[in-house]
Amino acid sequence: MLIIADSRMPAPARRRLETLGEVLWMPPQKRVYQSIAAHPDIFFCQTPEGFIVAPNAPVEITAKLIQSGATIVVGEKNVGEKHPDTVPYNAVFTASLFIHNTKLSDETLLRHAIGKKRIHTTQGYTRCNLLPLSDTAFLCSDRNIEQNLVRHGADVLFVRPEEILLPGVRHGFIGGCCGVFGKTVVVVGALSKHSQGGEIEKFLEKYGMEIIELYDGEMWDGGGMLFA
Repeated sequence: MLIIADSRMPAPARRRLETLGEVLWMPPQKRVYQSIAAHPDIFFCQTPEGFIVAPNAPVEITAKLIQSGATIVVGEKNVGEKHPDTVPYNAVFTASLFIHNTKLSDETLLRHAIGKKRIHTTQGYTRCNLLPLSDTAFLCSDRNIEQNLVRHGADVLFVRPEEILLPGVRHGFIGGCCGVFGKTVVVVGALSKHSQGGEIEKFLEKYGMEIIELYDGEMWDGGGMLFA
């Protein structure tokens, strides 16, 4: 299993993640601002079929994905330095849904979403704020995304972002400190360090999700972990 992750992850979490698969550690990219410069979800959009990749994503990581047999589609827009140029690929796909600020989506994502239900949000950093467990269950740190999903019948647990670390800015978001493969949720940090830790754990257990906590520290936003 390949895993794309932020190379600046706390050392104990790095070591634990490396026991789960081959980690493609993403170095900070000069083309975006520092706090998100090594975030996978800024340059790679994961879909049920594979990945949609920004043209200026790190070439060595894209090459590794191709070598592994992953399906790769290269998008049209380069990721830029500031919002909204940082968000064209920061979307969420599930089996039947496409969730993003569709005014800011790369055209490649919109074409890939044909046949799926589109849920438009005002939040461009959709994947940062949203962790999909299925078509109908989500962890979320943005009220607009939450409201739109609930309107479409989803079960959503809102997780307060203020207790999630993202160095360089006020706080991070729940999507950014987690990744999912199969029925397993991987968390950079310990749920017990968040005031909603017990609530998050019960929500994940309700949907049969196993939890792997990478280290016994505060939850840390590294732009998610993408498993291939």
